[in-house]
Amino acid sequence: FGVPGMLLGSLLIAWVVLRHSGTEAVAAGALPGAPRVLGQLLFHEFLLPFEVTSILILVAIMGADEAAVTKLCEENSQGEVLVPAFAWLVGDVH
Repeated sequence: FGVPGMLLGSLLIAWVVLRHSGTEAVAAGALPGAPRVLGQLLFHEFLLPFEVTSILILVAIMGADEAAVTKLCEENSQGEVLVPAFAWLVGDVH
């Protein structure tokens, strides 16, 4: 189904989760949202999940870069690496 199928499936899952999550609308300002409170929660209560998430995002970015650069390079029949002219835009080329 490709990208349209994934988009439709994602929207369907998001709708089901939001519709049946048991949450209700909240008035603006009713939830704690002061910067000091959020900082306390983020850097004290949820420090480990925050750091694990940041490392996972960093690894995903590095993997995407590696996949993009590797896909740009090809080898010809003599084993020489052919690099497209625009490869300098993405950084290091193998």
